[in-house]
Amino acid sequence: MNFRLSKIFVAIASGVALSGCIEVKDDSNDELTAALLEQNRILSEQSNQENPVYTVTLAGSVVDVFDGKIIDNALVTIRTPTTVIADKVAVTNGQVVVEGVPSNTSVEIVVESTDDSFVSRVFYRQTLVTTTANAVQDLGRFEVSEGETYAIEVVDSQLNTPIEGLVFTGSSASGAGSTVSNYLHVSSFDAVNGVYNITVPKFIIFRVTASIDADRDGRRDYEPESFSLISGTQISISSTSLNDISTLRLAPLGDNGAANDVEVRLSIIDAAGNPLENGSAVIGDSFNDTVAEYNAETQQYVFDASFSSSFRIDIPAFSEEEKNYDSSSVTVSEDSDGRLRISTSNSNGDSFYTIPFTDVIDIPLQPRYTNSPSNDLSIVFRSNPSESETNGLSIFYSSGISVAASNVSLINQDGYSVVRGNDSDSDTILPGTTLITGGVSVPVTFTTSLNGTKLNVEPVEELSKNDSHSYKIGALNVGVQEQSIDLSGDDNIRFSSHSLVDEVAFDIMKLALDNNSFTSNGEAIVTENTAGEASSTSNSNRTVYLFFPPELNQLQQFVLRQTGLISDGQSRTDSREYEIVRNGLIRSASRVNLVSAAENENVDRRNTNGSFFYGTALSDQAGIYFTNTSAFLSDNIDVEINSITFDYAYETKAGEVFTGSLTLPVQ
Repeated sequence: MNFRLSKIFVAIASGVALSGCIEVKDDSNDELTAALLEQNRILSEQSNQENPVYTVTLAGSVVDVFDGKIIDNALVTIRTPTTVIADKVAVTNGQVVVEGVPSNTSVEIVVESTDDSFVSRVFYRQTLVTTTANAVQDLGRFEVSEGETYAIEVVDSQLNTPIEGLVFTGSSASGAGSTVSNYLHVSSFDAVNGVYNITVPKFIIFRVTASIDADRDGRRDYEPESFSLISGTQISISSTSLNDISTLRLAPLGDNGAANDVEVRLSIIDAAGNPLENGSAVIGDSFNDTVAEYNAETQQYVFDASFSSSFRIDIPAFSEEEKNYDSSSVTVSEDSDGRLRISTSNSNGDSFYTIPFTDVIDIPLQPRYTNSPSNDLSIVFRSNPSESETNGLSIFYSSGISVAASNVSLINQDGYSVVRGNDSDSDTILPGTTLITGGVSVPVTFTTSLNGTKLNVEPVEELSKNDSHSYKIGALNVGVQEQSIDLSGDDNIRFSSHSLVDEVAFDIMKLALDNNSFTSNGEAIVTENTAGEASSTSNSNRTVYLFFPPELNQLQQFVLRQTGLISDGQSRTDSREYEIVRNGLIRSASRVNLVSAAENENVDRRNTNGSFFYGTALSDQAGIYFTNTSAFLSDNIDVEINSITFDYAYETKAGEVFTGSLTLPVQ
């Protein structure tokens, strides 16, 4: 027995180290069970004495978000994820005080009206960590708003009848919590009037959305007449704009989605109607990248094409039987009545006609020709690099060309290089000066095809996202004599690289406040300039900027509300709203480049785009975003707290919605 007990108490010691208590199982040994129960009682008492559970008293005020006036006709319920702590506590003079709330705990605070004068709202908050009893936590203002019911009309544009089966929802919750779905504002369909009715808080900004992807295949089931309220596979409306929207007109797409699929059979013929076999035909757009195959049996150029409303076929210049044929094109587009319009360009007898929509399209084309090659050169078609997944460029010329590698270039206009005065003794940049030069060359590869009439250029590396770039094609060699021709239409082909940063998700915790004061935590960030001269900068009140990561351009909507500000330890309730992103467009934030330098450094900028900051505590980086908070604060240091608190709500372009609150110190 003694040996057995010693082994048990070794296990007890191990268990206490992990949990402080022992699980007791009845194995019919009453003496041993009683001993273990007593040991548990002693351990529990010791644990409670050594680690007491403290509670806090929560306080806050209920106010009207429109004018800040206090609201008395409110009831407040506070819950943890498992327990109701206070149920429908009445406010007094707009104030609510609840005692006995566990510290360091996520709580759900529901504010309801006694007379339906405002819409119920939920607030998710975290109670403070405390090591003392009777701590009080002031949660500030609980903002609520009167409700208003809006009617949203959605109509089938083909049948002119209401579209049923949609569900509009929105969340006015403050903060993030797992029960947010319990507090969504949800529409109901009024079959008599053919509209969706939804009641929302009138003056609180959030998004009201409805999916138009019923089969969840990732594609819209309807094509809108206007895309102003369409975000991916959702209708997306700001809650404050519900009263301003007109009827939404949507056309059902059917099973084939946004694209029509057809087979094209192109007959390229001479003046006598004989087939020409040396030509080629190509379609290059967002739906197609296709070169036709010549069918010797039917003597036609055949390929499949997909299109939403129209597509264009390009026929590059070619030679056959000592005749030189100019380049030409055919445009196929769908008419409002479903018929197809066919138009030819730069051909003999340019034509325009309509045909019934059919899965197989036969098109005849007679290109123009001359007996001697022409030295005239023109651009027949030029692609938009922004539409290409790789940001590549395709150009079709009227005649075959060749080009030297030195005459094909790509420049990142927003890129820049930095040379500091103490980087090298062999450059011409003197100590005490930092040179920033705009424009960075990007390596490319290029090929010619289709008898030299098509030039394709591709970046060797992935381009910096959302930057302005430009292709430049220099002198081209044309004809047997390789006459040199420099066209103006390909000298400066500007485009913006893809705006979506796919590989990194937007992270709200990357937001930062900085006053660009050349100091951090009250101390100089760069203590001397590149000439070795000490910087005399000091911590002082300066304009505070809010910085966002480059992934801001992944968001569809983003709203911030400033709910509190601490200036040198003194709390203020300054309130301000920022609509950073609306419908995928960044509205109230600008791009900025960060280059760290001493305050007494001479910065020389040449041919640069955009803004530059030199005195932030953030790392050197290009193309982040910032907005002016209008606050005037110094650095946050231990003895003088300087920070701003925000509520946030944002929606990604994938349709995910996040809400919460964060407090940012001034760096």
